[in-house]
Amino acid sequence: MDTLSETFDYHALVATFDTMVVVGFVMIAIVLVPAWRSSEIHRLKTWFAFMISGLVASGSYLMIVGHQFGEEPAFGLCLVQASLIYGAPVLTGSFSLSFTVELYSILFNAVRCGGCGRHKSSKWFIAIPLIVYFGVLCEVFVTGLLDHSKIARNSSHVYCTATVSYPYYITGIVDLFTTMTILVLEVVMLHMLVVTRKELGLHRSANDMFPASLFFRALLFSFWTVLAIGLSAVVLVSTIEFSPYWVVFFPAFCIAVAIIFGTQKDILEFYRDFFTKRTKNRDSLRQIPDALELPIGRCANDDFVDV
Repeated sequence: MDTLSETFDYHALVATFDTMVVVGFVMIAIVLVPAWRSSEIHRLKTWFAFMISGLVASGSYLMIVGHQFGEEPAFGLCLVQASLIYGAPVLTGSFSLSFTVELYSILFNAVRCGGCGRHKSSKWFIAIPLIVYFGVLCEVFVTGLLDHSKIARNSSHVYCTATVSYPYYITGIVDLFTTMTILVLEVVMLHMLVVTRKELGLHRSANDMFPASLFFRALLFSFWTVLAIGLSAVVLVSTIEFSPYWVVFFPAFCIAVAIIFGTQKDILEFYRDFFTKRTKNRDSLRQIPDALELPIGRCANDDFVDV
């Protein structure tokens, strides 16, 4: 490890990591804005929760920017970041599980009764991930308060972590449970769609409620989530020496999620219409200065299902 420390360019690693985190944060925000502002775009509460968890995770990685080299960051700042860092994969993983469970319940309803009744999100889909998240945060925070030497900037210089192993294992166990459950649910959903393909074709309401494109994105999202959570957990709990560049996998996850959900037709149309209207309004303003009227969006109604 000493040899690696002498030859590895940690400044390039930190610059790459910070840039990817900022890009991921901005991209997720760009995806969130249309769903929040437009009355024509509808998303589940668990979708919003998952996307916001990506913003929280990205923000936590940037807390010691400017203090990644040289003297150690202030202990309070380092402790808060370490707590958030250990909680980040738990938060995103738990909300991805909630999102998958809710999609499964919608598909089950569509297959069994053709989408009868209006779907309502359970408050537990939001509450349980938050409870688990704050539990991990408190565990790391208390560990650092009891012994300041157990919290420090990691060897890659990108963020602060705990120098003891058990927080890694707690995060790893939660992520392993999340990963396995998502995998099982995805297999079950795929089986349900294949077996009931003809029945779904006969029920237009079922197809409208859970179209093939929706499932494809959910499948792609779940695959990437499982891959990201699984590899992150392996790296965290493994005693094998990995390349320092493994840390870029965390911001890469946020970027991939933004691409998966940001390339949907309604999101792209929102920005197309937004920039088209701005161009038209600019032209109108030149001709009639007092005629400019800015559109005001409304919060999305998440009773309609889309991801």
